[in-house]
Amino acid sequence: MLAPSQVAIYGRSYCDAAHRTWELFAFRGLEAAVNDSLVGNVLGCGAFATALVCAAAAYAYAAASQTVAKDAGHLAAVALFAALIGLWSFLVVVEPIASGVAATYVCLAEDPATLQCQQPELFARIQESWPDITWGLDSAAAPPPPQQQPQPPYGASYA
Repeated sequence: MLAPSQVAIYGRSYCDAAHRTWELFAFRGLEAAVNDSLVGNVLGCGAFATALVCAAAAYAYAAASQTVAKDAGHLAAVALFAALIGLWSFLVVVEPIASGVAATYVCLAEDPATLQCQQPELFARIQESWPDITWGLDSAAAPPPPQQQPQPPYGASYA
């Protein structure tokens, strides 16, 4: 899931993106962070639960309906078909979540200084969660923090 993010973000070939992603994560020490990611497990459990709910609802509707034969084979077929539709629908809807997490990992590995400048609270939480990661915060992409200009007192102006 991480190599396609490099393909989408940087336009690299898939093989080059997979190789660069693995090297980058090994260099930063981010393998542990990726391995700790529970997003796939949570989305898989959600897909399974959705399939069960759809199957149960379709079975109950088919059993109560006068339009479907009441034998076990027909009811099981209706429930299985509904489960597959529910599973597929759920996976289509949550794919942007999985893709966003993968893109976040790749961008964090490529240039952590940008996240540190743009979202310092999030970056601090990430650093607390994975203190063993080598961040290497030298980045050309991250702008320096803005300098605050002193404000003149109310009614006065600087010439």
